[in-house]
Amino acid sequence: ENPITVYNPKNTQPVSLYFRGEKIAKVIGNAASTKPEEGNAVSGLLVKRNFNYLLVASEDLPEFTDLQTTIVKQRQAVRYEYSLALLFHFMLQVHGADTVKLIKKEQGGQIIQVRGVVDIFLDEDKREVVLEWEASPEADMW
Repeated sequence: ENPITVYNPKNTQPVSLYFRGEKIAKVIGNAASTKPEEGNAVSGLLVKRNFNYLLVASEDLPEFTDLQTTIVKQRQAVRYEYSLALLFHFMLQVHGADTVKLIKKEQGGQIIQVRGVVDIFLDEDKREVVLEWEASPEADMW
């Protein structure tokens, strides 16, 4: 009678949900900062609470619900026995000069930043390169 629909989108692809019948959601917080216009999509997190629907921006989630958000920092270490300059050269070849930066750290040393989301630094004592980034669908692809 009513087949189950499973959504399995690729990373960063939007999902549009269509409901039969009329559903009413209260738009609150930053999601309600601009007045919606006919035909324009409204985006946010749809939360069902006590048989009511709320549409909230992700940054407002802890303020209007009992839910919390968190940031996960990823870190991966890879054995590497060459110079940071050589690694920087390879990153330029792969990603292009407009997306790769060499940044000096305040404590000394340098890091390579790729696409503004992945930081790479060389740990010469352990002879490894360390990659760090905040987990997100976009950052996890790099």
